[in-house]
Amino acid sequence: MQKRYVTFPSDEDLQSHEINLLRPALQDFLASVPRSHRRHWQKLLRKAYPELKQDTLQIIMLKLVMRSWRLKANGRLIALHDFIEFCAGQGNLSAACGLAMMKGLAMDVAYHTDHNMLTRVGLRCWIDAVSEAKEGAMIWFGTRCSSFVGLCRKQHHRVAANGFWGDEHYSFVRDGNMMMVATKIESWKL
Repeated sequence: MQKRYVTFPSDEDLQSHEINLLRPALQDFLASVPRSHRRHWQKLLRKAYPELKQDTLQIIMLKLVMRSWRLKANGRLIALHDFIEFCAGQGNLSAACGLAMMKGLAMDVAYHTDHNMLTRVGLRCWIDAVSEAKEGAMIWFGTRCSSFVGLCRKQHHRVAANGFWGDEHYSFVRDGNMMMVATKIESWKL
């Protein structure tokens, strides 16, 4: 029996009809993403999935999508997530979803250090969780907003001239930027 999260499609598997239909959509999507984000994604994904470090960003993403499709096809529909609440904090949204008899996950660094999307293990946990979400599942990214709010403008220095990346001398700005980049990876349709 193959392990669910460590088995990836081979390069030959990526020649399937379904993946070939996905390639143009992925190319269009990646073309719409700023080059700096693509570089960050490739770096982050290679750290999270060292077994894919020799692959290009496009191939890594294709393998992640195909693995997700296989997980969903081989899993029982009832075992898939109806919702995922990332950066859940008190978990109020998850509690409400549970009351509505929805099955899902609440993830937050307050619950476990492996839920930290800024680490290679945490990012992998996040992507693996999204890989087992039902079609149309609610996925909530409640990331820290402190480095984006107007009240903090004098410290974060996010302006159009610096692409809204802000003053990265501050760790809270760097963390906010990486959270933004990481959540964009996970929000791509797996």
